[in-house]
Amino acid sequence: MSLKGTRIERAIYDEVPSLAVVSAVADVTGNEPTELDPLYWTVDPDALDALFETDPAGPHRTGGQVNFTFHGCDVVVHEDRKVVVERPESSGTIE
Repeated sequence: MSLKGTRIERAIYDEVPSLAVVSAVADVTGNEPTELDPLYWTVDPDALDALFETDPAGPHRTGGQVNFTFHGCDVVVHEDRKVVVERPESSGTIE
């Protein structure tokens, strides 16, 4: 299957950001999450989750995002707990 410029935006509700990233990248690439390289080879999952941890009693994060590349996809985790995953245009195939 050939994908060109595929993009997913996903709000994070009941899962931690690290799991949302892996799930979204798997969807964009057509792989199972277990077929991807470990996220910790790219970014510290615990640190990512801690950055976007929500605390109803605490202050709301008003800015910031984390950008990185994972499994050939550009990933952005936004302060409002939205994950955007984009696979750059490519004529390659996905196995």
